[in-house]
Amino acid sequence: MKKNWIILPFFCWMTSLVLAQSQTKIQYVDRLENSQHPQIAYWFLTPAILENGQYLKDLDSIMDHSYFDFLFLDAREGASLDDTKKMLPIVSNIVQAAHRRNIKIGYRAHLEKSKQVPESAMERFMAEGETKLDAAGNGTCSMDSKYVRSRKSFKQQVYKVFLFKKTKQGGYDPASLQETKDYQMSVEGETITVKLHTDPKFKGYTAYVMAEFVYNILSNHSIEAPEQLRKFLDGYAAVPFDGVMLDEYSNFRLMPPWLLHFKFKGLRLRSCSKPFAAKLEKQLGQDAGLTLLQMRFAPADQESQRIKCINVYMDLMREGAMQVEMALYTHAKKIYGSGCFIAAHNTFHNSLIHDDIWATGIKWWSIPRDNGFSDEKSPIPTRMGIAMAYPSNIMYNMYYDDKIKRFANKTLTDLQYGVRTFYHAYNDTHWGIGLEQPAAVAEINLVERCARLLNQFNPSLPELKLLVVFGNEALQNWYPNKSERGKYDINSHLKIEEKALQIWKAGYRNALVPSDLITEGKLHLNAKHQAELNGHVFDAIVYLYPQFAKESSLQFLESFVDHGGKLMMVGTATHDFEGKDIINRMDLIVDKATVKGFNIAAIPDLGIPKNAIKGGTKNQDGSYVFTDTLGFRKDKPAKFSFQQNGNTYSGNYKGLIAIKIAADGSLEKLAGSGFQNLMKNGQSFFSLSQEADLFFENTNGHSNAIIVDAQKQVQIIQTNQH
Repeated sequence: MKKNWIILPFFCWMTSLVLAQSQTKIQYVDRLENSQHPQIAYWFLTPAILENGQYLKDLDSIMDHSYFDFLFLDAREGASLDDTKKMLPIVSNIVQAAHRRNIKIGYRAHLEKSKQVPESAMERFMAEGETKLDAAGNGTCSMDSKYVRSRKSFKQQVYKVFLFKKTKQGGYDPASLQETKDYQMSVEGETITVKLHTDPKFKGYTAYVMAEFVYNILSNHSIEAPEQLRKFLDGYAAVPFDGVMLDEYSNFRLMPPWLLHFKFKGLRLRSCSKPFAAKLEKQLGQDAGLTLLQMRFAPADQESQRIKCINVYMDLMREGAMQVEMALYTHAKKIYGSGCFIAAHNTFHNSLIHDDIWATGIKWWSIPRDNGFSDEKSPIPTRMGIAMAYPSNIMYNMYYDDKIKRFANKTLTDLQYGVRTFYHAYNDTHWGIGLEQPAAVAEINLVERCARLLNQFNPSLPELKLLVVFGNEALQNWYPNKSERGKYDINSHLKIEEKALQIWKAGYRNALVPSDLITEGKLHLNAKHQAELNGHVFDAIVYLYPQFAKESSLQFLESFVDHGGKLMMVGTATHDFEGKDIINRMDLIVDKATVKGFNIAAIPDLGIPKNAIKGGTKNQDGSYVFTDTLGFRKDKPAKFSFQQNGNTYSGNYKGLIAIKIAADGSLEKLAGSGFQNLMKNGQSFFSLSQEADLFFENTNGHSNAIIVDAQKQVQIIQTNQH
């Protein structure tokens, strides 16, 4: 009798094993093939590896020892892609060798160097100074270009000198305004000194002097800039590349924050090339010099005119790099076809309040891409907003680190949010650990093994029901509150990303986006009057700082609250983008807001629940993704658990697991590393005979599985599917 009790469980186990195997079509593989989304790494070509064909040996090593199936090339340390005579044969060899093994290759583009940059297209920065004229109508002031980063100017000259009577700090009497040429200029290095010799009748007048520093580089506002980018791409058109990238492409750069904070009081330079000045004049209908003046002094104390001039200037300035970004997207697709992969990020120094606004216009959510891109340690709400602003269901974050465990911890954790890593870099001798180093290979392969499983599963982006929108216009214009004027001449006291991150850490997951997306039409109200971004629908909005909002944003907010939308309104507004009074209009919006002021404790009033999933994320398609770094590094299983339709699902994994339960309670899809068992309400639901990397999918009653097992010994035990 005892023997029968022993035999019976074994017989049941064998029966379930045979039944499971017969119901599921299994493919055994030594290594899972990638699908859906490329696994990307940067590779630096330097003189040291270009000698004697070493680069081809290095390429073989990369392909032999990594999971990467897409490499982006850049030339560093004296090598240059501008040298097409030398580099064309090299990159052609790389592409041919990579394609033989189904590895894709892209390259970093930039503007082709011009033998002679037309002065009319050169970048210009305007420095400013002012002096009060003495009894003889004389005065002196000096200006320099110390805020411009690491390059001597091509030409230094006076742009304009205005004389006027001040009415108050920051205001002038328009009737007194006139331009003068009565001055002498001297230049020493990067400093211009102007000595004014006017007339005694101007005693007590203020002389406002603008000096221009012209740089031998193309302004992004010129027609020449995108044309030079297209010429560079044409130089490599004969090579069958699979992708092209711009990496942190920017306007001519200013001092970074780590230098500006310690060396200088604050930025007071403004870029204003001749092409940019023409755009400014067209939009405002007045001379660009007058606009630059009125950004600093309000005529007849009319705050509205100063507000408008600042807003229009900043908006146009921020579009400069976008002109080149658009040229990259359209021309690369023209050369290499619609499938050409366009990368990468323009997040630059990853801050809303530093030099990013002058460098890339903070167009992180707007550059033309098919995937969102960020880099380094951009806050997770920012990255979620960027991801949702693009068509793809994943985004890429370029990352490097000299601590390999920290590197791997971040890149694995990012997977649960739909973020893949653009690894920086092979042959990296400066920014982080070289990806070819044994320690890096071991750790990163563990992560990318998990990424490959997740790519096979291919979930949607995370389910985020709270959208945080910040007003670009409030960020880029501190006036008239001088106390809010930051180091980079913008409002640095709003703490926008900090607030979104506070909300996230309190348990309310959210996506952060700028009001730019309303202007562009990406963010709109759908037929049900819900906020919708690229197909992603949100239940509530936190709107940070509507000051100087454009008409499109005001109408968006009015329609949202008029139709019962759940809104937390943080800050108020006195003027719109054009400088018009909107106090009464904004009061009506604020009165209808669900929550007035920033209050995390009141977020439940918006109908937003806290995230209840420990160590994981629920996605819009109903799937769940969990990650754990400790488990796969120490070969110890991590636990996961989630509830759906009154049932509790749990189990163990090592590294990553993604699960989707069908509406009828059956297992629809599963991808797991080091997976063995899935439980439902404490009972075995789906399991393997031993742990393995697995992808399982049940479509229309047909089950398929891919098991990473060279010995073909791992079996599926499907004990209960409902």
